[in-house]
Amino acid sequence: MKRARTIIIRDPKLRKIRDNLRKILILESVARVKELSDRRREIRFDKNGEFRSLTTGEQREANRLFREYSKYSTSRKDSICFCELCLSTDKDMSYIPRFKRWFCVDCSKDLEEDQRLLLEEQIDF
Repeated sequence: MKRARTIIIRDPKLRKIRDNLRKILILESVARVKELSDRRREIRFDKNGEFRSLTTGEQREANRLFREYSKYSTSRKDSICFCELCLSTDKDMSYIPRFKRWFCVDCSKDLEEDQRLLLEEQIDF
């Protein structure tokens, strides 16, 4: 997105639906990341927890699992499901293009205020 956007839901029933959908998406993402991490650990370590040397095929599989792990972690971080600063999942969100992230309305106001104060300090010098 190229411009700031705030999504506010006023209806309590719709808020509950939104919050539950966010929780479902987060839980599924966490489960997939855990599964990928466990599979990668199985490849990289033996039964005693010692790091083992990998065959070329195992190394490729471990790298593939890591890329997939990174994809899920990044997509969860970039999503509207939770605020980047306070990690809230049940608030209205604002997208701030400068950060390319979603923040709750409260944190986005704080960020804007911090940015304004920073600009004022720069002007004073």
